[in-house]
Amino acid sequence: NLDVKYKASLTSLNFEPLYQENNALYARYDHDVFSLSASLTIGDLKRVQFAVVEYETRMTRLIKELGLKRGPIPSSSEGLLALIQTGTCVGILPTFYGDMFVQAGMLKRINIEETSYSVDMGLITHHQDRKSAMISLFRKVLKKNLIK
Repeated sequence: NLDVKYKASLTSLNFEPLYQENNALYARYDHDVFSLSASLTIGDLKRVQFAVVEYETRMTRLIKELGLKRGPIPSSSEGLLALIQTGTCVGILPTFYGDMFVQAGMLKRINIEETSYSVDMGLITHHQDRKSAMISLFRKVLKKNLIK
């Protein structure tokens, strides 16, 4: 049974948490959404197109649950950023990335709690490789060089 093999392979993996990646909603600094209200709400966003990265299922689910309008679907965060910078749509980016463009005056963060979330980032290893010298070295280098 393929399903049994698949479940067995998942149980043989170890997830080691490393950090949380925070995500928030961004728009071009002069996007029309900022002229709607001084304090934006989900209702204000119903008229706006949301660009969604194709691999980000949590973002897609969030936009659907909030009843928002999904727009273009780029294949990368860089593509998403480019679409946001056109001013035709808004999008959710990791805050470490989006905030660089806020500081440069190119984007603004839209602070609506429902559109922000965190993702657990970690190291996944097979339980048989847990004691491997190469994996141990990789883990050590990774943890030493993490952006916090």
